[in-house]
Amino acid sequence: MRGGPFILVAQNVQEHMPEFEIVGIFSDSYVQGRCSFITWGVSVRRFTNFYMFKMIIFLWVALPMAGTVYMLPESELAVRVDILFDCLAVLLAFLFVINDKLPRTPYLHKLDWLILMSLLFVFITCVCSWIAYWISTAYGADQADLFNKICTGVLVLVWVASNVSLFLVQYVQ
Repeated sequence: MRGGPFILVAQNVQEHMPEFEIVGIFSDSYVQGRCSFITWGVSVRRFTNFYMFKMIIFLWVALPMAGTVYMLPESELAVRVDILFDCLAVLLAFLFVINDKLPRTPYLHKLDWLILMSLLFVFITCVCSWIAYWISTAYGADQADLFNKICTGVLVLVWVASNVSLFLVQYVQ
């Protein structure tokens, strides 16, 4: 059997890990002193488009749903919180679904950081909505509307800056 058992391993990788591509199967043998060595291996390359189209773009589309609460009146806290809890539920469900697709490492990948940032931004939007509701009841709708506009602008700028720093910093260096 040419290639040994690694032909079967390569077929198994291809069937159960669609985000990877088999680049090559190699084997080598050499003699060193009185010992003979045989090495076999499989070269595997990860498809970056798998992560880009199935995971990252989903987050970039799902997160602006949380930003839609800034278009609602500040006095409707229940509707705002309902939308934000739905977004949190979607992000948490997404986290559990992709947990099997991410490689197990002791450090956080960029996708892990993006998911954590998404959860943090939805939580901050929830806090901002509660503060806007409190401002609208205490100081009026005009002050709450101004606070909403400031929160929207700051969160959008921070989100864009954090994504740029997360994904483009390695290309600038």
